[in-house]
Amino acid sequence: MNTELRSGRQGNLTLSQLVLALALVAGAASCSPSNYDTEVDASARARPACRDGIDNDGDGRIDYPADPGCSSKNDNSEDTDNPPSAPAPDAASPDAASPDAASTTTTSPDAASTTTTSTDAASVDTTRMPVPPQSSTVINVTSPITISGTVTDVTYNVTGSMPNSTAISLGSTGRLERVRVNVNGNAMNGVGGGTLKDVYVTGATYAGIASTRRFEGVVFATNNYVDFYLSGSGVTLPADAMIKSSNLINFSFLAQNLADSKFDGPIVSLAAAGAPPAATAFECWGSCQRNLFNIIISNKAPGYGLAIYGTSSVDNVVNEFLGNGNAGTGDSDPGISIGAGATRNVIHKATVKRYTVGVVFGEDVDPSPYGNFVHTLIVEDAYWGCVFMDRGAYNNVVGDVGGTTCTNTGGVDDTHWSSVWIANRPGQTNVPPHDNQVLGLAQSGQLDYPRYAAYLGSGTTRNTVSGTATFWTIAKVLDQGSGNNVNLQ
Repeated sequence: MNTELRSGRQGNLTLSQLVLALALVAGAASCSPSNYDTEVDASARARPACRDGIDNDGDGRIDYPADPGCSSKNDNSEDTDNPPSAPAPDAASPDAASPDAASTTTTSPDAASTTTTSTDAASVDTTRMPVPPQSSTVINVTSPITISGTVTDVTYNVTGSMPNSTAISLGSTGRLERVRVNVNGNAMNGVGGGTLKDVYVTGATYAGIASTRRFEGVVFATNNYVDFYLSGSGVTLPADAMIKSSNLINFSFLAQNLADSKFDGPIVSLAAAGAPPAATAFECWGSCQRNLFNIIISNKAPGYGLAIYGTSSVDNVVNEFLGNGNAGTGDSDPGISIGAGATRNVIHKATVKRYTVGVVFGEDVDPSPYGNFVHTLIVEDAYWGCVFMDRGAYNNVVGDVGGTTCTNTGGVDDTHWSSVWIANRPGQTNVPPHDNQVLGLAQSGQLDYPRYAAYLGSGTTRNTVSGTATFWTIAKVLDQGSGNNVNLQ
């Protein structure tokens, strides 16, 4: 996914500012998973030095944006003295550490202690907005301020230049209620920490809202590089509250170093027309652990709808994800992407419409994801495919509760030739996908017929695909692996 710096009404975000922003709100940050490009041949989609996960210049900083020697994620040199060059070949090594699945039982994590009953995502009123300040009081902020008590019914107007600071810091005890914060491109972060109720933040050069401990009412952010930076332990969003983002510049919601937090209220991303191709609704990138997200809604985000990435992104539960791709046309990224070693994450129900792919396990970042579940999956109009399992994905399960419904999926070109794809893509040297399950498949459609309903590539083994399929041009199944169990009526 393209995360190159962009300019908006808030002005340009410089590399030094971004590095410091990540240090302030996240400690250390990694770049986002790369785009699920239109060039399907992964050997041609090589990984440059600034997103290869390696400290190439030995300065203790890895990849863009953490390494100041990287001008973008596509820069092939972390050294400030060397100019960018052509991307280097992907040097991913085989996933030799993949356990023998014959001795592994694929069991959904017990989330009974954290799971709440999900409201139907389609019934969420996404038009809700914060209650505005009940007074006309405007406070000009000329330098960073710290609030330890409660402030209500004011508008903060950031006028002083504080490019490396948070304009309003709340710590653990500060609280804003019915407050608007206009950052005007003058501060790195708008509001940090504390409790927010009915708050509106706009115009920060990095995070509009960073590391808030509790959200109440409706909290809204727009026109920030990252609207909500979610981090910390024990963060809460009650069921009657909502956090909402619009006018995507890069991320609506970016979660890092977030643990044991409970978001019972809906998380809503509404992208406006003209959002850049990389604009992502919700992404867990590293150190997301044991969090409950009741409802996540993504509407017209050109980038990922939901991404869960990193070996330390484990045991998260999403009760319901509802993703509707960009402006009624095929989107540039998958609706859901789970990769880079993400483990034991559970999505109870996912509805994905008008993305290139419904859900992909693996994609462009090692190591292989494993042990993840999407209990019920509904995918419509995903012209590259419904379910992809590549980059050595193993022990992942789709459809074990409510089935896997794929309508008008796959077949737009010669390299996306199936609704269900279980195989490494060219250039991926991992052990081929194994011990995955796609269950309750109901595959049908009327547009862009794929060559096969299900394709299992060379070297795949012990994968299961079962259900019904009525939508193909050559054959129902092409199984080039061994020991796979495919039963499609």
